[in-house]
Amino acid sequence: MATIDELKRLAAQLAHPSGEEGLRLAQMMEETNYGMTKQAWHALSVQPGQHVLELGHGNASHVTPFLAANSNVHYSGLEISTSMHQLAMQVNQASIVSGRADFRLYDGQEFPYPLASFSCIFAVNTIYFIDDPATFTTKLSGLLAKNGKLAFTFATKSFMEMLPFTAYGFNLYEQEDVLRFADPDVLTLHSIIRDKEMVLSKNGDEVEREFVTIVWSKI
Repeated sequence: MATIDELKRLAAQLAHPSGEEGLRLAQMMEETNYGMTKQAWHALSVQPGQHVLELGHGNASHVTPFLAANSNVHYSGLEISTSMHQLAMQVNQASIVSGRADFRLYDGQEFPYPLASFSCIFAVNTIYFIDDPATFTTKLSGLLAKNGKLAFTFATKSFMEMLPFTAYGFNLYEQEDVLRFADPDVLTLHSIIRDKEMVLSKNGDEVEREFVTIVWSKI
């Protein structure tokens, strides 16, 4: 049984991976989040010629196979974690050199891109750590070109609240909560996908995770 201090440390690393512990956890997150990340990518129906932005990409080892399967797509990644930013740059060096990917650090609030820069934006398992998700979503919508798509993929509150570490620093949501993040005058609902999968939780237990991808289109 993990102590409260151990659970708090795990929660902090999930929010902002750093150091050797963060690097180890990043590999686990990449593996357990891959199905959710793949769902988000497919839900966006990414097309050749599009520019895609991901927030909170972790070690980003999923980027190379995604780009290999999607010709003439450019990927940009934003991270608040210096460790994850540096690791993603190493893992995806070939894609960076070829001009198909770029990675930047940011403060979690202000985006280092001009308005209307992207065709698609997605974030997987990051909304738990956003203090003001409605304002954040509005800012993100400004980065989308007209008819661009925004996708949030997340595990449901009913699942997440069963994990002991989520009591420390996580904001948990059900589908109806996340739907309220979007300004209906700016974003219109495109699709909702719900799924379940068996994964190894961060504290080592096998669990059935229920997750959702919500996609909006920019008006």
